[in-house]
Amino acid sequence: MREEKTMKALHIHLYKSLSYRLLSVCITFIISFILTGNMTVAGSIASIDALIKFVVYFLHERAWGKVFRRIKKKKRDARKLIQHREKIEKRIKGMNKVYKS
Repeated sequence: MREEKTMKALHIHLYKSLSYRLLSVCITFIISFILTGNMTVAGSIASIDALIKFVVYFLHERAWGKVFRRIKKKKRDARKLIQHREKIEKRIKGMNKVYKS
């Protein structure tokens, strides 16, 4: 089950990366063509830009995913620690009652 969620998240990052890059490639191509007046040069610039930024965006998304997983784990660990502390406090109170009697 966990692997399915991980793969689904991976695919979502890929699809988002692709759709965003497609839009960006079009913009880069148009700007490059306006500046150079040459379709071949504009196409080369847009292609190189697309490849580099696709990889960077994908890695960026994955890195942030790891950051959020660490944050969630720390919160979960903190909750467990608090629960453990509460159990110990209850035991101590119970012992105090026994010794006071």
